[in-house]
Amino acid sequence: MRSEWFVVTLALTAVFFPSLSRCQAIPEEAIHHTNQLTAENNVYRGFRRELGPRETAEVGHITRDEVLIVLCESGTELTVRRADSSIEKLLNGNVRFLAAGTTAQVQNGNGDKAQIIIIELKKHWDDEMRPCAAPRNCSHVIRIGDQPIGETTDLFTNGFVTVQQHRLSRGGTLTSSYFSATGKHHLFFTALSELHASFDGNEEELTRGETSLSDASQVEISAGKGEARWVVIRVQDVS
Repeated sequence: MRSEWFVVTLALTAVFFPSLSRCQAIPEEAIHHTNQLTAENNVYRGFRRELGPRETAEVGHITRDEVLIVLCESGTELTVRRADSSIEKLLNGNVRFLAAGTTAQVQNGNGDKAQIIIIELKKHWDDEMRPCAAPRNCSHVIRIGDQPIGETTDLFTNGFVTVQQHRLSRGGTLTSSYFSATGKHHLFFTALSELHASFDGNEEELTRGETSLSDASQVEISAGKGEARWVVIRVQDVS
């Protein structure tokens, strides 16, 4: 069967430009961790936590917002119990925002090992994080000509911080522009599958669960023999 390869270019632009006076830096000395550090710069701190059968992890931070990403096998689900007694089931690839001051427990209750990726945002904005929901169109089809080869899904944003999930069919390539005339975009990538990434020409091979930091203005993601899936957190710095 003939292999087919696709290339798509996607331009990303900022929509909101609220005042930077609401941004607050969080002191390093106030932070304590027990998880495996995966990536860190002056914008993000990322951790990986392995969860065996029936193992529970505490998530949430008193002063920092966090993004939680779940990685587990098909049929495995994690249970999130929040301090307000609400309970939610999360599956592979699910992403959640935890506002500063939120505390929760994540439990792997049904067998196979799982991972959670926890990304702390080192700056906090008072602007509310808004999940994408109807009537907005949150999923955007990636096409080559008339043929769909994947989609980009908007998850949540507050104008400064935007989180999206992408899926690309095998053999496809997606080129995204993160150039902004009003400032720089700081990116945190989490691979949900194996993929090839190019950050302004700097090549990386990422496996499932690996993370990468970049301030690149152009990012190219290529899928190999299987589909590529990944999550991007984008923080806009307009200082």
